[in-house]
Amino acid sequence: MNSDKPQLPLVQVKGSWEERIAHTARLLGQDDPAALAQSQALIDRLGRLPAQQRAAADHRLDHALMLALQNQARYHAAEERYADAAATLRHGARYFSGETAKDMETVAMSYLLCDGQTTTALDTLATLAADGDIDGWAELVSAAMRSGEFDYAHRGLEQAQRWVNQTYQAALNAPAAKRDQALLANLRARYAVSRGNIAEAVAWYEHAMTLDDFFGNNPSFLYRRLVNMGADAE
Repeated sequence: MNSDKPQLPLVQVKGSWEERIAHTARLLGQDDPAALAQSQALIDRLGRLPAQQRAAADHRLDHALMLALQNQARYHAAEERYADAAATLRHGARYFSGETAKDMETVAMSYLLCDGQTTTALDTLATLAADGDIDGWAELVSAAMRSGEFDYAHRGLEQAQRWVNQTYQAALNAPAAKRDQALLANLRARYAVSRGNIAEAVAWYEHAMTLDDFFGNNPSFLYRRLVNMGADAE
């Protein structure tokens, strides 16, 4: 199931899975003592259904299961039980495959970062990135910078550079290659800003602007970061 695909609204027919999920979400919102047990039971029952059955009707029950997992994870996070939020998504990821499972694992790591489990989260993001594309390395570098783990962020940048070089080799002028090089240049600009290297940040972002119109049309992405750190004179 592609997690980027627009999802159809869940129709709440009385007695349907969607209605039960909505009811459970209300209980979670009300902090009902029975809410968590009911939520987990709902997740377990949906998870036990054959994957083919969940995938029917444009993945209707896959979407229902994902919503139930997200509701429970958000409930834990709202109570600052970040490890439980992460565990909910990591447990739920086994019901999915491909990019959807990886996306769930990535979000789970953001909860572990909130829980202070920085090394575990960054190590896991690095493992996920090694089996993916530049977006995974971008996720790792961003998480490392948010956590103040700049050595880890720097290693992630170098791994991203290796990925670009190995993936495109002699085709660095291809549109996809230029897009990914621009993303990497933007990451390097953000890293330079975080380390207070303003001139280097500007140079990297200007390089990204030459490679991809998205960055070329949005110089404010860098300017806002510079202003936020008091470097508006640049």
